[in-house]
Amino acid sequence: MKPFYKLLLACSLAAFSGSTVYAQSPQRFGYQAVIRKPGGDLVTNQAVATRIAILQGSSSGPVVYEETQNVLTNTNGLLTFEIGSGTVAVGDLGSIDWSTGPYFIRTETDPDGGTNYAIQTNMQLLSVPYALYAQTASASLNDADSQLLSINGQDISISNGNTITLPGTANPVGTAGGDLAGAYPNPAVGNNAITTAKIINAAVTADKLANASVTAGKLHQMGALNGEVLKWNGSSWGPAVDNNFEGWGLNGNVAQNYNAIGTTNNTPLNFKVNNSKSGIISSDNSGFGFQSLFNLTSGLANCAFGTGSLRSITTGGSNISIGYHALRDNISGSSNIAIGYQSMTNSTVSNNVAIGNYTLKAATSEYNTAIGNAALGENTTGSSNVGIGHIALYSNTTGYDNTGLGRAALYTNINGNYNTAIGRSANYLMNGNSNTTAIGNLASTAASNRVRIGNSNVTQIAGQVSWTAASDGRIKTDVQENVPGLTFIAKLRPVTYRFNSRAQNEILGIKDESADYPGKYDIDNIVQTGFIAQEVEQAAKQSGFDFSGVSRPANEKDIYGLRYADFVVPIVKAVQEQQKLIEDLQQQYQKLQHDYKALQQQLQILKEQQ
Repeated sequence: MKPFYKLLLACSLAAFSGSTVYAQSPQRFGYQAVIRKPGGDLVTNQAVATRIAILQGSSSGPVVYEETQNVLTNTNGLLTFEIGSGTVAVGDLGSIDWSTGPYFIRTETDPDGGTNYAIQTNMQLLSVPYALYAQTASASLNDADSQLLSINGQDISISNGNTITLPGTANPVGTAGGDLAGAYPNPAVGNNAITTAKIINAAVTADKLANASVTAGKLHQMGALNGEVLKWNGSSWGPAVDNNFEGWGLNGNVAQNYNAIGTTNNTPLNFKVNNSKSGIISSDNSGFGFQSLFNLTSGLANCAFGTGSLRSITTGGSNISIGYHALRDNISGSSNIAIGYQSMTNSTVSNNVAIGNYTLKAATSEYNTAIGNAALGENTTGSSNVGIGHIALYSNTTGYDNTGLGRAALYTNINGNYNTAIGRSANYLMNGNSNTTAIGNLASTAASNRVRIGNSNVTQIAGQVSWTAASDGRIKTDVQENVPGLTFIAKLRPVTYRFNSRAQNEILGIKDESADYPGKYDIDNIVQTGFIAQEVEQAAKQSGFDFSGVSRPANEKDIYGLRYADFVVPIVKAVQEQQKLIEDLQQQYQKLQHDYKALQQQLQILKEQQ
């Protein structure tokens, strides 16, 4: 942006050095201007390019003369030159007919000394150039007096007459007039002479009030008392008592033996934006952000940072709130931690931890922990829940004592309780079930009281030893020996098969949106050995056997399963039955052997009697 300048135009006739009035006069007149920067600072000791044009008739009339000059400003930002002494671009100053006016002068400058001129002034010429026009009266047509009037330096002479010398500069004498009073050389300003109209913007600059030029003795006291200051009361200036606020100390050692910035009393320090509370520092609370801790009354040990953070808190204490509208609506709740955009924004209770945008934003219950964007985002009355991960336990509203660890873990659970899901989208679609455990990526349980480890792509679940099932006789009731053996086992059909993991996901309603990876579908290529669950179920029914080894679907989104460990019991029973058959046959064989020997002995006796 080009600096603007303010013109203080001064035009004067050039000196008539050594010439008579009817001789050719110099075709030039003086010009002055002050150049200022946009902030009001003077442009000093700098070459300024200037283009001056004289226009006829109006401020937008034709240009009859134009010239350019490069002028150096002085220490006061003033440039002084003579129009007519520059580089002429249009016309001839001496040929202008000043009687055909009016004429206007247009001034353009480039403070950088280049040619990027900007129009700064356009004003009418009122008098100075017309002194040039007066040279046309160089002789009188009917003047019989042959005397000549001439000027040489400061001497004005008339031929056949005397010469007088013009005096140099001189101070005025006598009594001052106008707004001044007293006598020169030390006049005084008259009473009530200076009004607001006579001191305009920038008229009195720093250079015009020198150091110590205005002393206390020269200022009217206006009835001021000790300690009062000059203040504006809305209509006039007058002495008044200053507000006695204690500011922050900015020097060292305000506190004990170390540097500090702060107050020395126990009064809270408040910050405002647009006249609205936007921060507080006290011995018990601290807040920073527009309307943070806005309604605080008696609450203690609160820390708020961010616009609207803990805005409604009045009596609640020991809260930490960081983020836009974090814990905004909490009034009396305590011991909460909310970090993130609108984290716990509508929550009104205590003892919750929410870290992440939109976490626990509507909670009205306690003892919840949410970490991750929108974790437990819709929770209302559900309590003692832990959601860690992006949108973990997001839909939970009334469910309690749930733990979801991983992105979207237990995402759709609304009112289920005592559920645990660990892994990306673990038990993602489960709702209303309780006491479930799902561990692993996309691991899913379809009913309450179930545990699932891994998804449909898992090819092995390994451990050093086998699973141990509780089997203490003290915890078993209604014990019966009614397990079928050979009758049931004989009806089973052992088979080999290949597994279809995609079909399983489709039945379970699992949308696997994870990227493929090497070996993801290896399980589909493994030849498995086992039974068909539906056939095992039918064999058990035919045997009158309520077999626990068959896991039946809980709903249309569930699948059959087999607990192969449970097959050990009917197999053992079948072995026992076979063993009993073998023992019975052995006894029969031994009896037959005994009978056979007895028959042989009788036959031998008969032979001997013949």
